[in-house]
Amino acid sequence: MALKKRQDGRYKTSCRSKGKRYYFYGSSRDEAIAKREQFLSDLEKAPNRDDSITLSEWLDEYLLDAKLRVSRATYTSYERICRVHLMPVLGSVPLVDLQPYHVRTLIAQKLEAKCSTRSIEYMYVILKAALTMAVNEGLLYRNPAAGVRKPKVVKKQATVLTLDQLKILLSAIDDKEYYRLIYTAVSTGLRREELLGLRIQDININRRMLSVNQTVHYDNRQTYITKTTKTISSKRVISLDDATYQYIQDQINEIQYRRQSVFRYKRELDLLFPAKDGGPIYPAYVSAKLKEYVEKAGLPTSFTFHGLRHTHATLLLESGANYKSVQLRLGHSSFKTTMDIYSHITQKMEDELLEKIPKI
Repeated sequence: MALKKRQDGRYKTSCRSKGKRYYFYGSSRDEAIAKREQFLSDLEKAPNRDDSITLSEWLDEYLLDAKLRVSRATYTSYERICRVHLMPVLGSVPLVDLQPYHVRTLIAQKLEAKCSTRSIEYMYVILKAALTMAVNEGLLYRNPAAGVRKPKVVKKQATVLTLDQLKILLSAIDDKEYYRLIYTAVSTGLRREELLGLRIQDININRRMLSVNQTVHYDNRQTYITKTTKTISSKRVISLDDATYQYIQDQINEIQYRRQSVFRYKRELDLLFPAKDGGPIYPAYVSAKLKEYVEKAGLPTSFTFHGLRHTHATLLLESGANYKSVQLRLGHSSFKTTMDIYSHITQKMEDELLEKIPKI
């Protein structure tokens, strides 16, 4: 731990750890010593420190751990964030050298690249979780992401259709089976993945209800079914209006006919809205097809498949439905989620109410 003065006027000191010598420099004796002592202090707090591990290597470890804890769909999104966004920017940085400014650099680069603030927040959350795991395993003594403010998400109000616009959209759909799918989506508020995961056995014909029990997802060029939903509250029972009930009955009749006429039909999956062979539909396909009909109908091109869910909730609330009922129907995990998403409707209803107050 000798302290030497270099020719350039700086002071140098060193120490050894796990067979490796580390050097510390400062413009004064005290600064060089302070850096060495800080390193030794940090070493005590991170007993498993390993200078050879890069962030990319550690993210691989984090993904292996995550694969055991989260759903397949969630894992796929984690992996994509790591491979596409985190590793290319910070992957070569040694884990022990990672600093808050690295995290801020990542955020700045992604903002400049026009990534959405929601996506950047997701990157931050995953990176922070991976680094927390490194702290817990003694590789780091502190989390460098913890000192960086989480990116503020700029919430965009979803495009919804009025009742008249919805009728225009439906009248533009010339595919009977796709019409039933869209009508069911907008009349129930189901998420796309929930709708495609519906089975005929999930329909209670006598009580005119449907149950949400599974979802359809896509990754690695494969469409698959998972027996889980987004959250516990997403598993729910939804009442059907007369028109939706009839369209579902027509769809069931279509599927029963197809089971008899299509060779090697995947009847064991029992899907209500399947591909031609009875397997699950590629989720992006139904979204792309809706986009074609939206353009054909001359409606706002910003309207998406998820907009059907927002339209369903908006029409319910504007017709006088209470927020708690809408929360349960949509399968939101909390009442706050429903209020946060549809607070603009509350304001609109409040403004309309003010207009009805008699002038004194």
